[in-house]
Amino acid sequence: LVAMYVFPYGWSFNLCMTFGAILSGTDPVAVSGILNALGAPPRLKMHISGESLLNDGSAVVFYNIFSSRFYNELGIPDFGSDIGWGEGFLLFLRLCFGGVAIGLAFGMGTVFILYLLRRRLSSEENVMQVVTTICSAYLTYFVADTLSQCSGIVAVLVCGIIVRVFGETMVNDLLLTLHFWEVAGQCLNTLLFVLGGCLWGNIISDNRFSGEEDGLFTATDWGYLFILFFCLIVIRFILVFAFYPITARLGIGTSIKEAVFMSYGGLRGAVGIALALTLNATIYDQTDGSDEAHLEYMKFRDDTARLFGMSGGISLLTLLVNGVTAGPLLRWLGLVTPKIARMKVIENYKHQMVQNALLSYIELLSQERFKDLDYSVIREHVPFLRDISRDRLMAAVRRVQDTKHSVTAPRLDHILPYFYEGDDESNIDARGAAELDTQVNVRAKRRSTMAELKESIDYENVFDHIQNVEDDIVNEERLNFIEILRSAYHQQIENGELESHGELQYSLLQSLNFAEDAAGKGLPLNDWYATQVASDCWVSFADKVFNAFLRRLRRLRCKKACSWNRVDLDFLAVKLQVRQVLAFVRAHRVAQMIFKQDFATEVLTVAEETVLDESNAQIKLAEASLEKLDRSDIHVVVSHFACHILLNKSVHFVEQLAKQNLIPETEASAMLVELDEYIEHLLECEKISHEDVMSPSQQSSILQQMAASSVFSETFEEVENDLSVPLIT
Repeated sequence: LVAMYVFPYGWSFNLCMTFGAILSGTDPVAVSGILNALGAPPRLKMHISGESLLNDGSAVVFYNIFSSRFYNELGIPDFGSDIGWGEGFLLFLRLCFGGVAIGLAFGMGTVFILYLLRRRLSSEENVMQVVTTICSAYLTYFVADTLSQCSGIVAVLVCGIIVRVFGETMVNDLLLTLHFWEVAGQCLNTLLFVLGGCLWGNIISDNRFSGEEDGLFTATDWGYLFILFFCLIVIRFILVFAFYPITARLGIGTSIKEAVFMSYGGLRGAVGIALALTLNATIYDQTDGSDEAHLEYMKFRDDTARLFGMSGGISLLTLLVNGVTAGPLLRWLGLVTPKIARMKVIENYKHQMVQNALLSYIELLSQERFKDLDYSVIREHVPFLRDISRDRLMAAVRRVQDTKHSVTAPRLDHILPYFYEGDDESNIDARGAAELDTQVNVRAKRRSTMAELKESIDYENVFDHIQNVEDDIVNEERLNFIEILRSAYHQQIENGELESHGELQYSLLQSLNFAEDAAGKGLPLNDWYATQVASDCWVSFADKVFNAFLRRLRRLRCKKACSWNRVDLDFLAVKLQVRQVLAFVRAHRVAQMIFKQDFATEVLTVAEETVLDESNAQIKLAEASLEKLDRSDIHVVVSHFACHILLNKSVHFVEQLAKQNLIPETEASAMLVELDEYIEHLLECEKISHEDVMSPSQQSSILQQMAASSVFSETFEEVENDLSVPLIT
């Protein structure tokens, strides 16, 4: 209507209807992002996405009908057709219902193929399922649009719905499929907008297509563009509220406020740009010829170019105006959770995050590798555990023991003294710095120690190519044990104990490849030496240089908060060595337990005992390498490792809340940024002594005072009686 009766361009009825079909398709991507960020109700997102699906399909159907009538106006043989009203109605039915039928057929076929590929342990079939969805989508469109002259968009839409409803449970790796299509959609949308933006900018700025002095797109055209933008909003309000009595009673229904936002949030995007590009390119391709033909069809070229300019301008205005103001409108309409209520929910989840971190802390205290973990390090690097109370700590100890009976009682020797408020404050506040080495002396020890460890690497033991003929059963048991070790390392990555990338992860997993090769030759298990060999390679050096570079960048970013001491590469080497031992020993302990429970016989065979003895020998080698390191360095690295585990678990907790849509993306991002800052500060730290640290003698003295205190002794006796284990050793 606007193009026919408001625009002064003299467009034909068919071109005006084509223009209307192009502008009728909406794009929910930008609006959905705003709704997710602000925590809008899922019902509103479903309404907007569902409307977009139906709009896109119907827009393409009407575009095909009226663009064909417009092409016929050019008078070019076999280009377009003069579709009458009756023929147009039949064509509409063929496009729609033909597309539905083809989509149903391909959808059921795709579901059947997914059913045949549903074996979950085959990674190749997981990939084949993704390839199946790709082929299904493009074949459906090709058969419907090109071979059957039906609506390809409707066919793909119906095919997608069928696969979603019936085939989702047959997809082995749903995240793999989802992530692929998210990446594909993002890339294709970006390509379409870049291409459309370049052509749109060329049309509105170039005057080669017209003899007008000011070019094709003049100031008058800009004025009509803003009029069209205003009219589109008004028309959309009229249409949405005209059908409101029906939509309010269908399904879960629509409220007045949701109808207002749906009317305002009708952004134009990918479909409109694609159709306008197709129309403009088709006209230019069909009218490209001699100069006489160029002049004859100049009016059609100018009309389609101006139509594309208007379509691109509407997409730009809806993104800049409606997209930017959609968030404030949502808040004004009250469609998002009020800020005060939302903050209460966020605080509740933060409290849960702290509680989970505290429970994880108690579990770490029950592990032998963290028996000397000092609370002063936790307080500095995990700030949200700084202000926990003694009662909350004791409640966490009870809960861990009640829920995980297999967990050894936690050692509280290095945490309880920090909760004691006795009469003699001087003993508690003293740092005990005399019992710690100075930073300079420690650095000198690190340099010499790491040089000795590097010289002790036994390359011949790892790369011994001599075949050692042993029992095949022993070799098979070794290979099984190595696979269990690999699974244990991946489990540590999932639990946040190991990074998913970097030198540490590389050296541990690469050592298993070396060990697997040696086991295939009949050689005994030697993955500890293999770990050292894997660390002494260019990957290790590159990782050290890259980490040092990143630390310099972080220090540049926070000039006031960060110190400017040089990066101590020797400390990084010590840190890697200790972390390797911790991860290595834990993986072997876990692998031994799984091997005995699930793979070994009730009475161990000679082959099984041989593999377990070799594993224990590797553990002793790894632990012996720590004897050459300074005890204070080991203590710092182990303490930092525990802090890293707690922070990683907190990050995982927040990420799960965001994935489950329990908190809006904005608040989740803020929490993750704060946790990332804690992790960066932890990675920067090379201090031997942390703030308010107590020496072992001070902690022992305070524990004696606590044991003599009636309040503390009664509390501990009650907890120890409940757990039947001593809390203080």
